Amino acid sequence: RGENERPSESLSPSNVYDTYNADQCQRVRRPWNALSSEERDLYKNGLLELRARGNLDPAVDELIAVSSTHDHVGSVAHMDSDYLFWHGYLVWELESRIRNLGGKFACFGMPY
Repeated sequence: RGENERPSESLSPSNVYDTYNADQCQRVRRPWNALSSEERDLYKNGLLELRARGNLDPAVDELIAVSSTHDHVGSVAHMDSDYLFWHGYLVWELESRIRNLGGKFACFGMPY
């Protein structure tokens, strides 16, 4: 890669359904190995913050809410044509919940 070349990125187009800080910034997804240590820490800290706010209570823990959906429907989704769409939605939902934490997380983009 040349000195001025950027790593591959995935930009989400402007989307009327994106209500999580879309007015502040687009979602930019980049490969994990292209992230700085600060960007990697932001991802990890976002997950930890979701857990901390939920206090391990399934009724309010957003990480449990997203992952339990995978547990309940995942076995079926893995066997049909909805697989890519369904997992894409789960990634978008988790990214959205981290963005919704606000502050330093407002423009978070889920790494891949």
